[in-house]
Amino acid sequence: MCQFGKPAQECFTAKALKANIDSPPQGGDANPDAYSGVLLPDGCPDPNLVKDGCCNPASGPGILQGDTCCYWFCTGACCGRPLVVDGYARVAPQVANSPWSTAPHRFCASTVPEQRQAVRLAASDRAQLAAAWRADAADEHASIASFLRFGLDLLAFGAPPELVAAAAAAATDEVRHAQLCCSVAAALDGGTQGPGKLDCAGVQAHASLAQAAAAAVVEGCIGETLAAVTLGAAARGAADLWLQQALQTMADDEARHAELAWRFVRWAYTEGTPEVQSAIAQAFDAGLDRVPVADPRAELLQGVGRMACSAAGRLPASEYAAACGGAVVQVIRPCALVLASITQASVALQSSAVAA
Repeated sequence: MCQFGKPAQECFTAKALKANIDSPPQGGDANPDAYSGVLLPDGCPDPNLVKDGCCNPASGPGILQGDTCCYWFCTGACCGRPLVVDGYARVAPQVANSPWSTAPHRFCASTVPEQRQAVRLAASDRAQLAAAWRADAADEHASIASFLRFGLDLLAFGAPPELVAAAAAAATDEVRHAQLCCSVAAALDGGTQGPGKLDCAGVQAHASLAQAAAAAVVEGCIGETLAAVTLGAAARGAADLWLQQALQTMADDEARHAELAWRFVRWAYTEGTPEVQSAIAQAFDAGLDRVPVADPRAELLQGVGRMACSAAGRLPASEYAAACGGAVVQVIRPCALVLASITQASVALQSSAVAA
């Protein structure tokens, strides 16, 4: 049923479907006139209109069950910043002799001593782990375009120059991340596969500040915070120093990207209309309800043991779930509450100043 990810079913009431279609969880294109909010006796709304919280469209028609419509999704991760176009996460295909894999890099496999792997891995494990890292490389490669679009959002909606500069720097970080992931894969199996051409048709600034802010909440405040935490945890469990350093480099970058998202969302809340503020609140609610509990490449890693995963920089399922859960409880929810209290106070002060 699913080429990537695991199948998961989600059921929606008429009200929940209306909210999902009018304001997609990942901030994709809204379709307010596509669905009236009433479940029809003869079927559910078009599955292409319905998304789960991690930008995945429904994989087939909805099934009417009582007063709900139930859809199947191929679940993926919310971690990191995906390139979402028309509600779909887009990545480049894998190609042989990719310049992203063969370009010189300080963590490239060719610079790593042959004794780099402290824990001996079976050939089959190496192949699966390398495939997982190459899938990550495709996501990081697409994140470059996502950050460039974020820069367009910032310019289109008049954000301060320091936010624009930080977005440009983040796009450069993602170039390094794509190379790092390819380097890890090459260290595992010696291959040179990596991202090819990325279809960038339709990549443009979001239509409204509300959509841009909602996307930043899910992709940045939540997704990149989770990415920073899980990468940091993976770094601590990796078998070799070079891999620990590579993972920690990515974790530190993701932490800065998450901070940028929080800064932008705070700015959007204070500068925006009640529609923007409502979109931000809804995005936090939807995103936090769908926090991933397993490595997004779990399907590619079936049968790979716990020690092999840890050695190659992948968190075993229980550790991944614990890291994400801890990030939500200790970082994301508290920061969201502080964001709401600060921005509400700021809006109140501005209103008082205008009244005076």
